[in-house]
Amino acid sequence: MKPALANIESALAPAIAAAAGVLRVGESILEADAAALALLGVRAEALVELTDITPTLLDFVGLPIPEQMQGRSLRPILTGAAPPHEHRDFVRTECYAAFDLPNGTFGTMYRDRRWKLIVYHGLGIGELYDMEADPHEFDSLWDSPEHQPIKTSL
Repeated sequence: MKPALANIESALAPAIAAAAGVLRVGESILEADAAALALLGVRAEALVELTDITPTLLDFVGLPIPEQMQGRSLRPILTGAAPPHEHRDFVRTECYAAFDLPNGTFGTMYRDRRWKLIVYHGLGIGELYDMEADPHEFDSLWDSPEHQPIKTSL
């Protein structure tokens, strides 16, 4: 049985942005940012989260981003004001029912540029991948003695 977080698609889901030049928001018509239009089709390797979508939309339409909002606007990347590979140092995903067990399970995935760590809480098991050496996650290093310091530090 493959756990839900083993190859969690949301950790690999592309963030896609598009603009047509004019955006209608309620009664307002906003001109799309020319720099954003110029970057359509550009691939960014930044670590982003789904929570970044709402602040990005608020930023583009000129509305304030609430201080308590967890996400961060992607506008700097989309307009070329920030490098396309820098946004967050890490991303995190949580999953309930990671295994189909009677009492349920809870898993957490932590991903930075190099490492992907998955912990299945209360089960004493998990997965650790070196995303540079093993980008397709074929070889879990969870039980590797030489990788225990990395696992602990993550």
